[in-house]
Amino acid sequence: EIGIPGLVRTYIKGFGLSKSNEEEMIKYFSNWELLRQCCGKQMSSRWRNDLFPEHLKNKQIEPHPTCKSYNIDNVEKEFMGSKLFQVIEEYPNVRPLNKPSLLDGALNGTYCSSYNNLVQTKGVYFWGTEGGRNIRSKLELSIKNEFNIGIENLPPQSQYLLLNSTYRDVWKLSKEDQEAWIEKVQSAREQFVSMEKRKRRRHNKND
Repeated sequence: EIGIPGLVRTYIKGFGLSKSNEEEMIKYFSNWELLRQCCGKQMSSRWRNDLFPEHLKNKQIEPHPTCKSYNIDNVEKEFMGSKLFQVIEEYPNVRPLNKPSLLDGALNGTYCSSYNNLVQTKGVYFWGTEGGRNIRSKLELSIKNEFNIGIENLPPQSQYLLLNSTYRDVWKLSKEDQEAWIEKVQSAREQFVSMEKRKRRRHNKND
């Protein structure tokens, strides 16, 4: 058996939990799965595209097969009314599990419809920007490329530029700070590569 019920029943057997525990877990995770797909910042890209204003839709993306059939506020309220949700709410360290994703705000019964409305009316995208999916600028592509390369050909004293930051951290900087970051990383790589070439030339001469 696959899906939420099958996974829960496997878990139940492994830990010797009761039938009532099984039913409660199936209810909780079934509703969470719907919210994960159809609500919030990390919703299905297909559903986000369905919600976008007509001029922002990507016509090549297939519609989401089920999200439109749900009253998302009812799903949210049923999720919040489950016993497992209420138990998790008592423990701050695990309370973020009671959200569609870790990036989302706390549920309140209308969080999902409110967020989905922002997508419908303003084209809110993953990072919270409006106007649909942004086309990356050359600067943003350069930043992404540096993170893809990683610390290769970076001297140890410059590796902090990548190890102490994430792509999202740099993405949030002002354009001027992004340009300064790129210059530091690329200059450090160039200097390191030049130094290594000089070392190899000296080594070859000695041979």
